[in-house]
Amino acid sequence: MRFFSFLFLWSSLVATLSLFGDGRVWVVAAGDPAANDEGSGTIEEPFRTISRAALLAQPGDTVRVFGGVYRERVAPARGGTAERRIVYEAAKGERVVVTGADVWRPQWRVEPGQPGLVSAILEDDRLGYFEQFSEPYLRREGRSLGQVAVRGALLDEMPSRQTMESRRGTWWIDRSEMRLYMHLPVGVDIAQDPFIELTVRDRLFAPHRRGLGYITVRGFVFDRAANQFPLRFWFPREVGNNHPQTGAIGTRSGHHWIIEHNVVRHAASIGIDIGNEGGWDTEGDQPTPEYLGRHLIQGNHIHDCGSTGIMGLGSHETRIIGNVIERINLMGNTAFEWGGIKVHDFVNGEIRGNLVRDSDCAGIWLDNGFAGARVTQNLILNNEEMGIFVELGFGPVLIDHNIVGFSRGAGIYTHDASGVTIAHNLLHANSHYGVYSHVISARKFKGADGSRRPVECSNNVVQNNLFIDNFGGTISMPPEAPRSSNNRSDYNLFLTGTRGWWENEEFLDFRLNTNSGHATAALPEGVDVLSFSLESWNESTGWDLNSRIERIKSKSPPSFLKGAGPEPAAQLAARALRFDMLEPELLGEVLGPRVEGTDYDYLGLPLDPERVSPGPWRELAVEILPLPLWPRPYTGLENDLIR
Repeated sequence: MRFFSFLFLWSSLVATLSLFGDGRVWVVAAGDPAANDEGSGTIEEPFRTISRAALLAQPGDTVRVFGGVYRERVAPARGGTAERRIVYEAAKGERVVVTGADVWRPQWRVEPGQPGLVSAILEDDRLGYFEQFSEPYLRREGRSLGQVAVRGALLDEMPSRQTMESRRGTWWIDRSEMRLYMHLPVGVDIAQDPFIELTVRDRLFAPHRRGLGYITVRGFVFDRAANQFPLRFWFPREVGNNHPQTGAIGTRSGHHWIIEHNVVRHAASIGIDIGNEGGWDTEGDQPTPEYLGRHLIQGNHIHDCGSTGIMGLGSHETRIIGNVIERINLMGNTAFEWGGIKVHDFVNGEIRGNLVRDSDCAGIWLDNGFAGARVTQNLILNNEEMGIFVELGFGPVLIDHNIVGFSRGAGIYTHDASGVTIAHNLLHANSHYGVYSHVISARKFKGADGSRRPVECSNNVVQNNLFIDNFGGTISMPPEAPRSSNNRSDYNLFLTGTRGWWENEEFLDFRLNTNSGHATAALPEGVDVLSFSLESWNESTGWDLNSRIERIKSKSPPSFLKGAGPEPAAQLAARALRFDMLEPELLGEVLGPRVEGTDYDYLGLPLDPERVSPGPWRELAVEILPLPLWPRPYTGLENDLIR
């Protein structure tokens, strides 16, 4: 009997290990004197490049990479299987940098007239200088795809020689002779041979073949990629002036990838792309696989990218969990293909527990199809546009337990979108509305039955949210009309008087909008927006009958500050990442029914199955304030292994 028990346990262990790969370990160590791509790929004789191991790795294998800088694009030759993934990982405790930049040692010419002004000819050699530095960045006149770094710090590309000459730490390229000019930073002398790099690769980790699956990428630093802005990516190549989605890391229309615990930075455009790249393929016009997505993107730090942190089209059932995404859209793009996270056709996907901040774009944007998606437990702060944006579709989508603050647009904004449930969010000090929903176009969207019908702003729910000092107003929605029906808002708590001791303003307008002219019959002629108090909002719409407005009792100012107003009564600290509030017991004054599909609060604590308070926390007590908001614990959540 013991023998059979032992046999059963051993079989179970083998089956479990095979899920994570029990094949060969290929060792890569560029810094080892014994490293050789013609060698055996063992610890005694490691490979010099990751690409060599990527060519050989089979399902179940692991490619383990030791510290160093790897100037290459890693292109896996094959994928794994559900039982035997192929794993690419940085060795424990090692710093492994995969970069799109190469060292540049040209024949320099010192230009007369200004100190620090030098130039050199870009040669058309194997490094691909011409391709990256001659191709313009779409929609950004005077900018190319290339990057220039001196001693590891990126210089700014200027649109003209004149502007380059007027500023240190910049560069400009004369395309007539492909001569690159640099105005070196103060203290850098070209005669002392400074370490200069040019970014020449548009991809850092992406297969050449589309559709590979079951690949894990873990623990790397991916630095600098000369990739193109995805302008009108959905059009075929023949249309022109467009380009597919190509990230520094790209799944190439693959499926079941795990991309975790990496740093992705300084991509000229997209950090990570996770879907169908678009209307054409940049590598051989390969057909688009029918089966893609099902990825897990977790625990990455994505920062300082030109347009988008994470982007994907048609990446169904993908989970984006626990990433830090910051300083995105550094190229200042104004064409609307940017965001901390920007996904299209994100059916049954989940965006959970991410920190998205300090970017010149939307925080999280769901576009053109989001049925069954969920955006939950995210901390979204200080972004130039809307915090969360939902566009074009009939849903359903659940936006719950997020903290959205200091957006220059609305906290949560939707247009041409129906079936959006907005529940248990904190919307704090956003420059526009807390929640703004309307229709802007006559576009049509394919419904579940396959028919196409004009988009609407219908069947939307705003419930159990906490609104604090949103400057443009609290809620704006269209009235009951043919293209805006069955919307409702209730059990919300609206707080005022918290901006600071130097002001005494209130921001609690409720507004009906015209649905871009599609609901004018419900408003007086010539009126675009009607503003209401909560009482008149109740009477006119029937919404928020169980919601409340409260003015928090603020602390009195110190006696030596004569004439000062009260101190802030609630504070969302964008840098310290914490929340404080003088009267948290107010949250218990509004208790509403739990929204279907909500389960855990922002901190991961289970919700009461019946009556819940507004805002992202199950409860907020004085003794736990100020409340740290990041890192966010995962209490109560299932294991994050890919489904």
